[in-house]
Amino acid sequence: MNVVLQFLTSLFFILYTTLICNAQELMVPQKDVDKESMFIDAESKKLTGDIEAAKAIYKQILENDPNDDVAAFFLGVLYLEGETFKEASNYFSLALANEKNNPWYYLRATEAYLKNDQFDNASSTLKKLIEHFPDNPEYYDRLEYLYRDSNQFKKQLDLINTMIEKFGFHKDYGLSRVQALDNMGKQDRAVEELEELRLKFPRDKFILNLLANFYKKNGQEEKALTVYRDILNFAPDDPQANLEISKFNSKDQTEIQKIRSLEGLFRKKTIDFDAKFSRIATYFQNGLEHLDSTTLQSLDTASDWLLEAHPDNPKALSLKADLLSRKGENPEAVIFYKKTIDVHPDNYMVWEQLLWSLKELHRWKELVEFADQGTLYFPNKSSLYLMKSTGLFHLNDFDEAIFEIEYAERLALNDPIMLSNILALKGLILCSSGTSGAHNTFSDAKKQLDSNPNISYMESQCAVKSGDLDLAMELMESALNKVPTKPEYIVLYSKILIEKNNSEKALELLLKASNNTKYFPVFETISDIYQKKGNSEKADQFQQLAVKYGKSDPIKIKN
Repeated sequence: MNVVLQFLTSLFFILYTTLICNAQELMVPQKDVDKESMFIDAESKKLTGDIEAAKAIYKQILENDPNDDVAAFFLGVLYLEGETFKEASNYFSLALANEKNNPWYYLRATEAYLKNDQFDNASSTLKKLIEHFPDNPEYYDRLEYLYRDSNQFKKQLDLINTMIEKFGFHKDYGLSRVQALDNMGKQDRAVEELEELRLKFPRDKFILNLLANFYKKNGQEEKALTVYRDILNFAPDDPQANLEISKFNSKDQTEIQKIRSLEGLFRKKTIDFDAKFSRIATYFQNGLEHLDSTTLQSLDTASDWLLEAHPDNPKALSLKADLLSRKGENPEAVIFYKKTIDVHPDNYMVWEQLLWSLKELHRWKELVEFADQGTLYFPNKSSLYLMKSTGLFHLNDFDEAIFEIEYAERLALNDPIMLSNILALKGLILCSSGTSGAHNTFSDAKKQLDSNPNISYMESQCAVKSGDLDLAMELMESALNKVPTKPEYIVLYSKILIEKNNSEKALELLLKASNNTKYFPVFETISDIYQKKGNSEKADQFQQLAVKYGKSDPIKIKN
């Protein structure tokens, strides 16, 4: 006998011995060497993957001896594992017909019936198992789960009561009884059961939270609050209890009061960040741009509380950065976006927001640096290469800018919005570097998405460089008709007006825009106009605002 066969034979004897030890009348006579050899051969075939051959041998054993329950059981297992559930059930039934004292026969038969959606047969088999082994609580548990899963809640409840009578009361039995009563629509009785459990287990948070939920569903908020306060007496940092009490306390408050009432909860370091954020998540569902300045400021204050409790949590850091960015405080937003990336660099949205903020601040070297770093984590995101090309363009590195923008172009072939932006910038780079093809590239951008105002914005800059101010103005008027409040557009349009000797209109537009933006070129351009008008006081005032909102270089920065 070779080594493999010796190994397989040993495995069979372990399985075979285990099985027959659970039966009283299973044993094949020792002298029946032929049958024993067939069992060994069948199990060896099974272990080597020749299932059909194993089945054939077991069937031969049954043909020779129809009362061989072990062969019937092994056949049932083979069919069960092969997901032929009807045949599996038939062979398990044959095994049980010949041997009723082996629990494995009942359990595997139940499994086969359940796989075949025969719940009645499964439950009757488990009931017979309990009749033969009435002192094993595990078998009762299996039947109770089956009743529950097949929506036989009355039978489930009756069985639980039987288990309590036989084995004594246990917390799990009580909870199962609550579940059965609830599923039967008997919520009042379920609450009574829970109230009794509460007396027996006064510090069990699961029971208390379940009771509070029942009270809430029944509109008994005061009773629910009493339960949550009981939880806080022995578990003061329990997130669910804290959140529910916070919700109740803010019920009749204004939106601002609701946010401010969260301070105590948000400052607790032991409560999970996500649990806290759930209290303000609704404000972010439709985007921050829809929030008024007062709500935005309140949320920003709330983000400070969260950061105090979770200083290294990337969600807390990015939340703070997003709120600062929405408020136009991009220098501060950049700090928090960078901290977020240091902790968790795998969030693409954070990289995108960081690059957008750097672009708003005209920090071109950093824009190139961080866009390049971002491509290490997200090498197939065309927007990263677009941003990198933008920074290179403003640094007058036109060759590298073209290289990056053409790579972005290849990545964005199936994204017309992104591709139109890429082609618009490519047209501007070609125009600025004196390379031919700018006009055709702008035309290609319009073919992708003619309604994109960025195309007109880029083409207008090209027209300014070419000295065609009338075309530049026409293009910017087209862009502003689509997005009249975008500060970048207003700045460029104002500069065209200045070039056309209409500084007063430019100043009027910029002063109006300054009420709703913190984009520093707006204030810098206003300062330039006042300087030319000889109003040094006003010029200094707006120059200081430009510095406050991100202007870092006293030399005029190219728009």
